[in-house]
Amino acid sequence: MEPERKPVLAIFDRHSLIDGRGASWTIAPGDERGHPFLGSWPHNIGDQFVASGLGRALDVDEFYTITREATPEQFAFVNETCKAVIVVAQNAMQPGWFARHLPISYLRQLKIPLIFFSLGLQFRFGEDILLTPEDVEVLRYLHDHCVSSQVRGAMSAELLERYGIRNARVLGCPSLLFPGTPNIRVRAPSLEDVSFTITDMGRLPHLHAFQFEIMEDLLGRAGRFSVVGQGGEWVLQAFVAARDGVHPSTRIDSDVRLGPDGPVLAARGPTAPALGPGDMMHSRLDWYDLDELGRSLDWYYRDASESLRRNIKARAFFSTSLPDYVRRARDQTLYAGTRLHGNLIALTQGTPTVFAVHDYRLKDMVEFLRLPHVSYEAGPRRIALEDCDFTGFEALMPDLWNGFCDFFEENGLAHRLTRTPIGNGTQDAR
Repeated sequence: MEPERKPVLAIFDRHSLIDGRGASWTIAPGDERGHPFLGSWPHNIGDQFVASGLGRALDVDEFYTITREATPEQFAFVNETCKAVIVVAQNAMQPGWFARHLPISYLRQLKIPLIFFSLGLQFRFGEDILLTPEDVEVLRYLHDHCVSSQVRGAMSAELLERYGIRNARVLGCPSLLFPGTPNIRVRAPSLEDVSFTITDMGRLPHLHAFQFEIMEDLLGRAGRFSVVGQGGEWVLQAFVAARDGVHPSTRIDSDVRLGPDGPVLAARGPTAPALGPGDMMHSRLDWYDLDELGRSLDWYYRDASESLRRNIKARAFFSTSLPDYVRRARDQTLYAGTRLHGNLIALTQGTPTVFAVHDYRLKDMVEFLRLPHVSYEAGPRRIALEDCDFTGFEALMPDLWNGFCDFFEENGLAHRLTRTPIGNGTQDAR
């Protein structure tokens, strides 16, 4: 008897990874500037954190990737072949997102469920938490055509409920599945080795200052302090990459054809095949100037103290590799900062983690997960180790774990999770 075939899934090229490596894998292997999802830098590998957790949980052997430009024939094939389309779109609940990226005219061509993971709101403090009529139309359509979606926190579920959508499970973030166990035990915090996950907020000076206030305090108290870049920090990433020799130059490649008047160069794209017998390639390097990049960093972080800028230039961490972040998190005695997924990955390694909450997105998550935090909205902005209580989060994790099992199974998604004994049922949305 042949084993039962696992469901075949589909994904959108921009909104999911499944296995931690997306359709934008176009940089040739060995090119250290490349990134498994985003290709060329600056990178944001937060999506990879989420997808790697999801990839460990889903039991998938094959899937198809489609684009917004799919043909009717491709839609018909996907509808016939695939169980569902799954999407990881963490910050999609913001005005106009669905109208831009997943309009109703597109979705109506899909006859199979479209299932959202980690659906969450994206609003700054003080903004009205409202969606456009087009967004609401799409969200209602999506939820009418699947058993359930998975949302981050109670605020996200309440926003859906406001528009009559009630089949959403509140389960936090799939990155919590990354360690492969719900039994996370967070170590006692100390200030020996402290990392701060930073977000570029140069266009929002008040939030930039909020980060610096917390960083300056930690710098003054920590035995060792360093800033961690995760995504979008163009100035910081460029400096660290040049400082550490990760990619000290840009490179332009050209295929070479030898003509009667000498070599003729033709630009070589990132998807070009490997060189074959008799082929030749010309490369031109454009070396970075570390001193110039340092001056750019000083200017961008000019509102920080000179001592903090010196620390950033000497100790800041950035990598294009998820395992580097995991190993680093294990070695730290305290993580703090404004990065949602970078902080969660540290937490899954048992590293005490305090969120610096600067918007409703983070507020939604930390309140649901019962995590210690400091907030721009109110309260002291100094991290007190005696307030770092993770017992609520640790107790919640088995409920979330079994909640993900329920979510996968009710949507017909094969998974690798084993249910864990709990006392009081799953913590999910209405």
